[in-house]
Amino acid sequence: MEGRQVVTEVDAEGCPSAPEAASTKFVNQCGVIVRARIPITTRLWKTTKPEEQQHAVPAHQKEMLWAELKDMFTLPEGVDQELVKKCALKKMALAFATFKKKLYINYIKKDKEPNWDDLPQVKPYWEEFKQYKLSEEAQEKSEQAKVNAANKKYSHHLGAAGYKKSFKKWQKMEQDLMDRGIRPTTWDWPDRSKWWLFANGVTLNQLDGSLVVPEHMQEVSRDLVAAIDETQQGTFQPQRENDELTRALKNPEHPGRARGIGVVPWKVAWAGDPSYKTHRKSKAE
Repeated sequence: MEGRQVVTEVDAEGCPSAPEAASTKFVNQCGVIVRARIPITTRLWKTTKPEEQQHAVPAHQKEMLWAELKDMFTLPEGVDQELVKKCALKKMALAFATFKKKLYINYIKKDKEPNWDDLPQVKPYWEEFKQYKLSEEAQEKSEQAKVNAANKKYSHHLGAAGYKKSFKKWQKMEQDLMDRGIRPTTWDWPDRSKWWLFANGVTLNQLDGSLVVPEHMQEVSRDLVAAIDETQQGTFQPQRENDELTRALKNPEHPGRARGIGVVPWKVAWAGDPSYKTHRKSKAE
């Protein structure tokens, strides 16, 4: 259909992955649509508490958001559209939360107002949004969120595009060093291990290819280097989710998810590992 962006590939999470222009536009349009259609006075994206339903985005509105987005793209034939919708709504939820956070930080905390020519859709809801964000209830929730964030030992900040958009940047960082005759420390590491490190703020020294590690990542980085050395020496045998990264983090992988790759099922993350068994196969055996 004329005017639509053609998507040729969708990844395991249901997110358009090729061509790159379509993938980028998909993420961008998720933000554009949710910022235009959902009032900033909507406090929650979803909730399971009956008393909070009035403050959450209703299901029918999410369907309208998805319908508007879907009309902008031609998806591959036979693709699971429910999976693509799930990806889209996750991107929208993140974009909406980020938008409200920036409004609070850039304007309310500074006692300023936005330029209404730039944000006309915000103006009708501004006073109500401002009053709530300055309320005792909102301040308590903000403090609790800070406590929760502080208790989370590692957290990446990859934006709405997540790992997918960062892989190429990290691969280029390594390849640029190799092209200059410098072998990066991470060159022959398992992708999951190095992607997780890079996502959490570790980078490569452009002079010698060594790791540049923030203070909060020192311990886990040392443990990961040690686990990889043990694998290369044959004293540790990594096996799908029980690999070098899990060994370094000292806690098990969340069932059905893979750190360092993105929110993808184990059956996708370890698709090439013959030792991986689905729950159904394990029960059958």
